[in-house]
Amino acid sequence: MLAYRGACPESETELSAALQMFEKRKHVQMQWVTWTYRALRELLLLRRATCDGNLKSKSQISNPLSPLPPAR
Repeated sequence: MLAYRGACPESETELSAALQMFEKRKHVQMQWVTWTYRALRELLLLRRATCDGNLKSKSQISNPLSPLPPAR
């Protein structure tokens, strides 16, 4: 939720803490879920950088705001 709201540094801190806790408890399924949220966070950061024009390399995705064309 923090990454969706734009609180990216806080989201990384919380995801790191969650991953450490799940690793300590050896809860493999929740480690996977945490890594999934970390990947989603990175995708959100890339989307924001692309939309703001801060991304140096050009994406092959023609419209990063729409998930449908790449899925077809």
